[in-house]
Amino acid sequence: MKKKVIIVFILAVVVSYFVAKKWPVSEGARVRKVIASFERVAEAENLRKCMSHISKDYSDEMGFDYRSAMFLGRDIFNAYDNIFIHVKGLKIEVKDKEAKATFVATVFATRNGTQQRENLLRERGSDRFIVTFRKEDGGWKVLSSEVPGYTFE
Repeated sequence: MKKKVIIVFILAVVVSYFVAKKWPVSEGARVRKVIASFERVAEAENLRKCMSHISKDYSDEMGFDYRSAMFLGRDIFNAYDNIFIHVKGLKIEVKDKEAKATFVATVFATRNGTQQRENLLRERGSDRFIVTFRKEDGGWKVLSSEVPGYTFE
């Protein structure tokens, strides 16, 4: 009897796993996965993987494009260690091949050669973001980003 229960339990776990793998995932959940992946690779300071989440057509309100965003990422990764990113209040709206994510992000890091953690977004005056994604090559990529209330002077 005990053996049958164990076998049934194992079969249930295996079947559940395969059903979950085949279950359709919403586009909003896919965008959420891209954001989580970006957090992980940025914390690992992997510039190549970070840039794989950004569209070649990227542009933002501060004048950055794909290439200048890559150089900014390189400079940040060279200047800081122990990067920690926390995203909260994430809301995602998907319309056709575009998605808009609004959230609050906290980014802390330690400047190379020091032990002091800094809030990297403090000087921007805002930690709120609106990020637009576009479906490209079968996945979601960042097309633009805005910081509401931030003015570039």
